[in-house]
Amino acid sequence: MRAGYHKVFPGGVQAPCRTAGERAAPAWCGALAGLPRTGAPDKVYAAAGAGFCAGETAALAFAVVAVSGWSRLAAGLRVGVLTLDGPGLPGAAASGSS
Repeated sequence: MRAGYHKVFPGGVQAPCRTAGERAAPAWCGALAGLPRTGAPDKVYAAAGAGFCAGETAALAFAVVAVSGWSRLAAGLRVGVLTLDGPGLPGAAASGSS
């Protein structure tokens, strides 16, 4: 942990002690999560690119896709994200009583 982090209000994303990537990541994740609404603006993408290399930007985008996908599966199938237990899942009967 870098010096001064403990003094930053947790919501202070734009705090000067944060790196360019730490400042850009929340906006980039929000833009991707709200893609139909935001369209992933060039300004947000440029900020992410200034804080991360291309591979890191891609990894962050894949993380957003993974979280979003699991959330959509859980909501759509009415199941818990961590357990994937629920009605109608393939193999659900097999995992029940024998």
